Amino acid sequence: MLVLVFVRVVGVRAFHEHEHEHGTMLLRALRIAAVTSVLPLLFTVSQRVSAARGNPPVPGINWALGVVSALFLVRAAVTERFRGPEANVQKDLFWGVAVGGIVTIISRL
Repeated sequence: MLVLVFVRVVGVRAFHEHEHEHGTMLLRALRIAAVTSVLPLLFTVSQRVSAARGNPPVPGINWALGVVSALFLVRAAVTERFRGPEANVQKDLFWGVAVGGIVTIISRL
């Protein structure tokens, strides 16, 4: 859902200025969705491996994920505002990690 909000808010101006960028916005949304969906899966696998080795869950991990997600969210917004289309892959990674961290926290509650 946050990906759709990103595409709607950030992409409206660029979409209207350049009709050919419609494919670019779709590609960006797909990259963000891919990173967003993979991050909770990798986190779950990591937690299961740690538990299988006998390590207890780290206290405060949700808070740490929240802080890292917030930092990536700020970085994504700043990069989106001040970098051009040459940084789209980097921006998509930032958005994906931020939203993926939030999804991970929500799935752990």
